[in-house]
Amino acid sequence: MTRQLSQDTTTKPHVVILSDYHPLALSVLEILLQKQCAVFIYTKQSDTWKRNTTHIDSNLFSMGEEAENHFDFADYLIVFTLGSENITKDLLRK
Repeated sequence: MTRQLSQDTTTKPHVVILSDYHPLALSVLEILLQKQCAVFIYTKQSDTWKRNTTHIDSNLFSMGEEAENHFDFADYLIVFTLGSENITKDLLRK
């Protein structure tokens, strides 16, 4: 069944980005929002993300460290492992 895209959040593709802040992750976020995706950012650096996304309406995406319910409904999971961060290890332990 092909999913029809619309402004209705129940039919938008749901994407979880697993990443601390990085310009590449920001670029992917911007592209996904342009494509009308519902995006959740799983991060331990919410303050850094907020400082670098002031040009984006905060109602268009959400972020935080509590992601279990977001993973249940995600159509796509994008993981950025940037250097020595432990975010992936922490998530896999859950």
